[in-house]
Amino acid sequence: MARPKKQTIEYFPHFVNHHKTMFVLESKFGNDGYAFWFKVLELLGNTNGMYYDCNNVADWEFLLAKTHLNSETANNILDTLADLDAIDKELWDKQKIIWSQNLVDNVRDAFKKRITEMPQKPVIEEKTPVNVEFSEWKPPLNEVSGDGNGERKEKERKEKESKRESNNSFRTENYQLNNINDNKNKINSLSLDKNIIELCKYYEKLKPGESIAAHIPKLQILINEYGMDWVKDALEKTIKNKNKFILSYIEGILRNWKLEGKEELNRDGPNIGNNQSNNRDGEIEYDFSKYGG
Repeated sequence: MARPKKQTIEYFPHFVNHHKTMFVLESKFGNDGYAFWFKVLELLGNTNGMYYDCNNVADWEFLLAKTHLNSETANNILDTLADLDAIDKELWDKQKIIWSQNLVDNVRDAFKKRITEMPQKPVIEEKTPVNVEFSEWKPPLNEVSGDGNGERKEKERKEKESKRESNNSFRTENYQLNNINDNKNKINSLSLDKNIIELCKYYEKLKPGESIAAHIPKLQILINEYGMDWVKDALEKTIKNKNKFILSYIEGILRNWKLEGKEELNRDGPNIGNNQSNNRDGEIEYDFSKYGG
């Protein structure tokens, strides 16, 4: 299987001479504005496609956790960035998607020797309005005659209008149903917030400047199955052994702990900092090499 092509970068230029964007951000929001903008740039560079969709509840909560700001302040800063054309105003206003064309242009050289194409600006999908008003139509006087032609045409017109109204009603119901399902998905994703945000922040301490946001859905499944403490300790052990995030390696550690009866040693999950870890004679050794990396 071919390795998936990544549209990410490992660095971007930080110019020493700032232009209007930084002056405006610092004057309106102080150091919060300065720090927020560069953390957003880091997040864009580390996200495949180099755009960030804030409609996803988990991704939005991760952005707030990464920048240590509340939702209102973050929205205000992003609105300002859109007004200054630092991020695409149309994408932000209509879709809540963060895209910086300047960032992509500044890292163009990083893609020259790659097979991967340059990231492209996301396309806005125009939604067809579902509620369409039709003006009342009246047949010309010369169509109302005694031969029945006027009545027949009036009947055909009413049948067509009836079909249009039926189709509009069907589209409206589908649109409302989709909105309900979207809201349910967002509500369900709120269950990610506490543990996932804690895990993401913990990973940032282990590997500063790196993100595991792309793996949030799978990590949530692991937390539900093995518990937060186990996943957190497995993540730390992976970084210690491999010095990078390897999802298959983490899964292997967790499966091995479960098979070896790790639950019986500590019902709340493994604790690397407890007294047991200091007792080298009583420690169980595990072979993680078969799980990837």
